[in-house]
Amino acid sequence: MKTRVKYQSFSHWFSYNWRFVVIAVFFIAVGLYYGLIVEHEPDPDYTINWIGTTMLSTSEEEALESTFTALASDQNGDGLVTVSIVQYTINFHYGEDATDTDMEESYMNLQKLLTRLQMKDSYIFLMDDPEGLQTSTGILRYLDGGYAGEENDFEAENWEEMCVLWSCDGFERTAYLGRRALFEEDSDYEETFPGGEALFQALIAAS
Repeated sequence: MKTRVKYQSFSHWFSYNWRFVVIAVFFIAVGLYYGLIVEHEPDPDYTINWIGTTMLSTSEEEALESTFTALASDQNGDGLVTVSIVQYTINFHYGEDATDTDMEESYMNLQKLLTRLQMKDSYIFLMDDPEGLQTSTGILRYLDGGYAGEENDFEAENWEEMCVLWSCDGFERTAYLGRRALFEEDSDYEETFPGGEALFQALIAAS
């Protein structure tokens, strides 16, 4: 009898407070996720951007990570070498059969890329359309270390002087390797992107 009364009391209380219970469970789950998973994920030493008309397959992404990791070095002092591949599907040259959805997706991903570029967390780019990227962003650095000039002075006609044709085992696409320019006067690339230039040169030498 006492058990039934307790159950009825709990049922009555829960019927009035279930929303608060759900909210509490949600925040507990979020806290556990960030506390147990996100906080323990390794901070990548390098973030590499793939900018192409299609997403990489899992095997292609793994091949890139393996190649980059073998040539990279620990930059954050955690004793690990980790490389993160961030993908942006962007088509800079639409054909007549392009749909509104295709164009909207490319536009949204371009905005995401431009936002990430402001964070200055990535130095190296892999891309299938360097001319399109340079026309839209002006972000590529010349192979000789210079850049196109003032921001928005994109000089896309010189894109072949800003990247090299590149591939590796397990990644056989027609893709180009390049790195970003900084437009601030007296920019310190090594301070902003630790190890980035060394990895870029190693990738060129190994291709």
